[in-house]
Amino acid sequence: MNLLNRYIIKKILSKYLFLLVGFLILFLIVDIIENIDKFSDSEISTTKIFYYYIYSIPWFISIALPMTTLLSCIFTIGQLQKHHELTALKASGISLKKLSIIFILLGIIISASSFLFDNTLVSSSTKKRTEITKKYLSNKSKSQQIKKFHLVNNSSGLENILYISNYDFVKRHAKNVTITELDKNNNLIATYTVDTLAWNDRQSSWNCKNVKKRKANNNFQAEFISEQEIELFIHNQNNDNNNFKEEDLIKFLPDSDELNYWELKKLSERRPQDLRLKVDYNFKIAFSCTSLIMILFGIGLSITKPRTNSATGVGVGIMVIFLYYIGMKFGQSLGYNKILSPFLSVWMINIIFIGVGAWLYSKIRT
Repeated sequence: MNLLNRYIIKKILSKYLFLLVGFLILFLIVDIIENIDKFSDSEISTTKIFYYYIYSIPWFISIALPMTTLLSCIFTIGQLQKHHELTALKASGISLKKLSIIFILLGIIISASSFLFDNTLVSSSTKKRTEITKKYLSNKSKSQQIKKFHLVNNSSGLENILYISNYDFVKRHAKNVTITELDKNNNLIATYTVDTLAWNDRQSSWNCKNVKKRKANNNFQAEFISEQEIELFIHNQNNDNNNFKEEDLIKFLPDSDELNYWELKKLSERRPQDLRLKVDYNFKIAFSCTSLIMILFGIGLSITKPRTNSATGVGVGIMVIFLYYIGMKFGQSLGYNKILSPFLSVWMINIIFIGVGAWLYSKIRT
């Protein structure tokens, strides 16, 4: 049986790698064709384009895994049937259900690996790819870029212009922040270059670390302050006590694709009112189970219909994949709109497909 298992694993992995590379090349070609005009119109260098696609590869692999798993399973079983190897195994007393256990175990391993892959390499590389996109390929107008500037007052009532290029909601801090302090006549008093501006939730204030203060009346000579706590208020003539809080930086909240499961869950616990975060961190687990579900379908579709040719099997497999993706996205939208719970919205399609896959598996003639 060990020799048989090695033989099956070798067959399925060879097809798995071939299909995975094929899908990866296809996705790269499609993306290059789609973005070639953006590249030519922007000032992006060849090196940055190279890194853009290096960071895109993990995402493309993640998308291709379910399709690759299903088709490699269909091709492997189809080839075993074509060469009458399944008939020989049945004649030697090895049932098809017993043989399919190796496929299911591979599905479990691929699904577990997919979860780790998506929540380590994919999320981090997607974040880096997004940074390149925002810097070189986005079509943001100046009015959108100016939103990085915030007009606030300090505790003394003096006006401040706060510049934040990016805010990390997971670590709850911004790096390389500039604060310009003005008097009531809009004359420059001082500028602060802050290495780290961190939000203190308990005290509802901002902590500045490694501050360089330059006063206008001191010829802008730098004065180093290791740590300082400041209170900032939103500039509002009617209500000067409206604190400038972390919530006012919500536009810096990254897309869920840029965050891993643990970061999404942590943010969700901190922002319970944001249902999208709950839906998305449940989605991270649900989507990782796709490979196992596709294995169940692949076994059921291939063995229950032994006379089906490879082309028909591939066609049915692609249709199953598209139906699954459509169902998953539809479930997400139901979760976002509070029609279903965050858990059920992303697991509903998995439950349906697992049920159908198990039904197909039960119909295998041993």
